[in-house]
Amino acid sequence: TVERVLDIANVLFHLEQVEHPQRSKKAVWHKLLSK
Repeated sequence: TVERVLDIANVLFHLEQVEHPQRSKKAVWHKLLSK
């Protein structure tokens, strides 16, 4: 479902922020959308 996809995206986004706080949101979303 869309909700599940968003939940996964939020978790991955949070992990990216913790591990790579210097990265921009655009880079994270590009990474997610490229999969």
